[in-house]
Amino acid sequence: MKESFSDRELLDIAGTREFTWQYLPSKGKSGGILMGVDLENLELEDFSIHDFCIMMSVRDRRTNFRWRFITVYGPANHDLADAFLDELKAVCQESPLPVILGGWNIQRIGDQKKNKFELKEELQRIDKQAEVRDLGPQEWEHRYAVERELEQVYQFEESYWKQRGGKHWLLEEYKVYRGDRVRFWHDSWVGNMPLKTQFAALYEINENQHDLVCDIWDGEEWGLTFRRRLQGTWFEEW
Repeated sequence: MKESFSDRELLDIAGTREFTWQYLPSKGKSGGILMGVDLENLELEDFSIHDFCIMMSVRDRRTNFRWRFITVYGPANHDLADAFLDELKAVCQESPLPVILGGWNIQRIGDQKKNKFELKEELQRIDKQAEVRDLGPQEWEHRYAVERELEQVYQFEESYWKQRGGKHWLLEEYKVYRGDRVRFWHDSWVGNMPLKTQFAALYEINENQHDLVCDIWDGEEWGLTFRRRLQGTWFEEW
């Protein structure tokens, strides 16, 4: 991982053109950022270096048009995704100029998607076992561990789609735009709290606890399935 660049290395990149450079060193498994401005065509008015990005405000010397470049390198550690998005949101919001974003680092989304389905299948397997016999303490502990891991996958997916959506996602409150981004039970998309909180009894016996809206809605009706016949409190909530 490089901590700095020599004058010779920068000269090899810029050739005979005059550039000014800013550098954010790599952190852990995340790469660093090297960002340069061609001073023959652009004037660098100001810049700032943050944890995950470099911001430069520039002016076109010919047209006098001014804008901001923001180059980011998202964290390889998905636990830092919220901090990354919060920082990027703040940098974008404070800009009085048009913004150009670049340099996303989104990795292993395919592996995460595969892992999500494996975890869902494991939860369903355990829940079916619980219907026919009493589970032991270690089995319940395993079930809750799988559920927690699945929650982390969903959090990663939410961060991924926010990054894919760019500024539109970052600068607005969380809303339901597409059913393939919203968890039916876990996201607050009907009212001000998740459906699993509003209809706790139904959630407990539902077999679609970790599905997205698009997994359940076929365009005409809801495909919810339950482990038990709906009666009493369950029927009233339904």
